[in-house]
Amino acid sequence: MKCLNNSGAALLITYLVLLFSCDPKEKLSTDPSVDNTQNLKNVVIGTTVDVATTSIVTSGGSIKITKPGTPVDGMEISIPANAFQSVQNFNISYAEIKSHQLGFNFNPVSPMITVAYDGGYSATPMQVTIPIILPAGQFAMAFFYDELTGKLEGVPVLKLSSTSITVASSHFMSGSDLKSGSINLKAGTLFKSKVNMIISTISESILENTVIISSGFIPGRDDWEFVNYGSYIEPNGHCAGQSIAAMWYYYEKKPIGGAGLYHQFDVLNDKLKPSFMWMDNPLGYRLSSTLYNDFNFQGWVRSVMFQSFVPGLMFKAFASAIL
Repeated sequence: MKCLNNSGAALLITYLVLLFSCDPKEKLSTDPSVDNTQNLKNVVIGTTVDVATTSIVTSGGSIKITKPGTPVDGMEISIPANAFQSVQNFNISYAEIKSHQLGFNFNPVSPMITVAYDGGYSATPMQVTIPIILPAGQFAMAFFYDELTGKLEGVPVLKLSSTSITVASSHFMSGSDLKSGSINLKAGTLFKSKVNMIISTISESILENTVIISSGFIPGRDDWEFVNYGSYIEPNGHCAGQSIAAMWYYYEKKPIGGAGLYHQFDVLNDKLKPSFMWMDNPLGYRLSSTLYNDFNFQGWVRSVMFQSFVPGLMFKAFASAIL
């Protein structure tokens, strides 16, 4: 059954997930006496160490790092069968995080891990398991780190233990690639791409005792004004499309001068009568319907239902990502 409400929960769940990349790194010396420190935006890292280069065929497979003595020993990436339509070449590397300026709530317990591949979305999400040492009373969260902006993007967490974290993603692409406009994602065009991943911890007491944890998104200002009654191509509702469109506008358009989305693009724009002619926004309604039509909503629902068996994990992932 398709949902019929433009709920903030659907918006937050769907969005836990956007950003990343930078200039190619210079070739670094392997001489331990040479300072290989790399100053990125908000993060300082050490020497980049390559740990795996392999190809995954269309029938799927896994990449497991066996490098005793390194912080990525035991890391594994699982690629489902038929996730890609052609062979994918992967390269995995890591670099020590020497310092950062990402705030009090960001405490790395992994190096910066870089996953490079041929690019594109996988038909089924890939899973990444990363070894960690999780201190008592701490919660671990995975983030994609954007070298251009210095910002972080939360990555959905599937499992967490004292020794590892498992996350899911349908791509390892940088925000600069996704925003460049030079690639045709829908056509499945392949392009060399990479993403940086960092595992960070936060005190569980902070998550439990912080009274208000807000992303800044406010219903009635940042969401659509129209009701989700469905459309010709999605007669049973387009809730996920409506939420994705609102999130895209909030994170990509509003920061560069856009006003609040609510009543921003309808014709009558009567904010004193929010229910009056709510359908008077055909382009916004069409965008929401089209996004929903392109979106694997049933697969997303199954994923959320699976994660609902560990509600504490989901709540803490949301809270830590927003903080």
